Amino acid sequence: MAFVDVPLSFEGRPLHLTTTGPASGPVVLFAHPFPLHAAAWHPLMDRCANAGLRAAAVDQPGFGKSPRWVAR
Repeated sequence: MAFVDVPLSFEGRPLHLTTTGPASGPVVLFAHPFPLHAAAWHPLMDRCANAGLRAAAVDQPGFGKSPRWVAR
């Protein structure tokens, strides 16, 4: 299945989310350990999507496609 990049924000700060699988499927959320990024989950996300689940992985701030947050 295809991976879709979804920009989002948390408390006004940008984050990057990658999703795959049917929109109507139950959601499985993956959070990567440091210093990896969301793409590390792609093989497992693909398996979840093929099983009918909606898989999503977020890039932690400063990793992958999420920019580093600057202190306010």
